[in-house]
Amino acid sequence: MQNINTIEDLLDTVLGIHGHEFSLRSADTQILNSFYRQIGNGVALTERQFALLKLKLEIYTSQFKEQEIDGWAGALTTSRDSLREIDRSKYIKLVKKDSISSINREYKKLKDGIYIKVRFPFNKKHIVKLSECTHFARGNEYFHEKNSHEHYFYCTPGIAYMLVKRFPTWNIDKDLVDMHKDVEHVIKNNESFIPSYVNGGFVNIAKSTLALINKETFDNEYMIADKSIRYGYTYHTETDEDNLKSVISSRIEPTILADVAKFDLDEVVQTIHALDRYPLIVCIDADNSYNQVQSFYTEFSKFISDKHQSILFRVETADKENAPLNTFIKDNNLNNWVDNTTKVVYINKSKLPKVLLSSNFTPTTALSNTSLRPNRLVTDYIGFNCDLIVYNDETLSNFQPRRGNKWQAVN
Repeated sequence: MQNINTIEDLLDTVLGIHGHEFSLRSADTQILNSFYRQIGNGVALTERQFALLKLKLEIYTSQFKEQEIDGWAGALTTSRDSLREIDRSKYIKLVKKDSISSINREYKKLKDGIYIKVRFPFNKKHIVKLSECTHFARGNEYFHEKNSHEHYFYCTPGIAYMLVKRFPTWNIDKDLVDMHKDVEHVIKNNESFIPSYVNGGFVNIAKSTLALINKETFDNEYMIADKSIRYGYTYHTETDEDNLKSVISSRIEPTILADVAKFDLDEVVQTIHALDRYPLIVCIDADNSYNQVQSFYTEFSKFISDKHQSILFRVETADKENAPLNTFIKDNNLNNWVDNTTKVVYINKSKLPKVLLSSNFTPTTALSNTSLRPNRLVTDYIGFNCDLIVYNDETLSNFQPRRGNKWQAVN
């Protein structure tokens, strides 16, 4: 008969390893088997695990007695090996990137600089709170080695504020506490810090940025409102839903629906030109490319010369309906080189031309007849560069791009 001397022996007995049959509660089966696997892998129990296992096994006291298991009472208080000590320290401190030790290839992608190290033993509630912070960190600004208790964030005042706010009782570097206080002061006194346009003037905007804004807006109220997303200042104005210039300039997100039932293409292009929304990229649907290009070209040619327009795609000759586009491009000299003098570029929304990535053409506006989702690379390119995305359609599709390569639903 197996000697029962320790809590590990008792666990083996309850699980039937030595031929005994115990009636286990379904709620206990998973945790008891988990302990069995851990011990079998040579990993000793921690103090808390020992206490939990003892609590679980005590439930089966009556069965120990019925099966005449000798020594069970003493076994409940004895461990086969020394209990494993766990580092339960919880802290947030500043470290250099060089102090992050890892062979993980993701580590090599991290930005150089100072990082915030967050360390704590596994805790689901802490993980949930931490995930609220990782959401705001870019891919090369956050690192976590799997199965470790350490998380690293590239140090910014915003991340420092979020971490300290969520874990205020932990051991935290004074510099991080000071960052939290500074950000909190800005939040509570935002009128003194947030870039804004109020009472006919700009406040809290750097001189260099203000020079760019003035150069692009010409003291025009619509243009000043329109540039608020690109330059990150607030501008409060009422929207006249029947005035496309008002709809565009007062937007709070890049994406705009210029309802085709209210605003025809002629008015859309006139408004874009009036707001000087160049450089501009026109996204064409492949199945109707010839008609769409003709329509856009007709309207933009009222303001923009052919040499400042370029069409960066062609149609297969087998596509009889749209193949005439190739001749149209040639006849109108629209195969121009793309550079920083180009005003309007036309692309097939199903493919991003490589030349756009190598040229110094950078669009600030995207325009399309339909809101059908483009190719992912096209979506990312537009979302990253354009602070105005106009769809001259009846409705918006469920997913639209936003700046920063992420998606948002538009109702």
